[in-house]
Amino acid sequence: MKWLRDPREFLHRVVHRRFALPALFGYAYLEGAILPIPIEAVIVPFMQLRRDILWLIPAIALAGFFASAITGFAIGALAYEQIGAPLIAWMGWQAQFRDAEQFLQEWGFWAVVALGFTPLPTQILMIGAGAFGVPTLSFTVAVLLARGARNFGVALLVYLFGDRVAHWFHKRHHGHPAPMARPGDQPPR
Repeated sequence: MKWLRDPREFLHRVVHRRFALPALFGYAYLEGAILPIPIEAVIVPFMQLRRDILWLIPAIALAGFFASAITGFAIGALAYEQIGAPLIAWMGWQAQFRDAEQFLQEWGFWAVVALGFTPLPTQILMIGAGAFGVPTLSFTVAVLLARGARNFGVALLVYLFGDRVAHWFHKRHHGHPAPMARPGDQPPR
């Protein structure tokens, strides 16, 4: 159980596996649907360790989240009575759903954009957007704009400052700097 002693080695092994990108898509889908843990907790170390695919990682995370958003929207638009309402009742989200209805009716497109930028759970808004008739094109553009800016903004920060932060963190906790990324993992600069 060497990975318990050296989590960096474990992370290196995980992010270089062939299932890493499909797993990221799945996590992003679940993050949009049910998980309360922001995607940045996964993609920041992933991007730092796999700088060779730094810009692909946020694209895959965006695709996973978008698939989740469209699923929620479709549940609201096409099957609210059969799936959406029972799901909301089962999760105990009735009060939040009423708030989401008011928020969507007042702000529409901008409500979806605002929620896409936050790490707040988006399930209620996705189902609500479909159920309350937010236009599909507006919903799609808002989700892609907000989450795309968020994911690619994080990628830009990792690209610009990731090595410095990793060195600072390692030096602070271990007394000497050591790179998080391995040789060859760096994109050409």
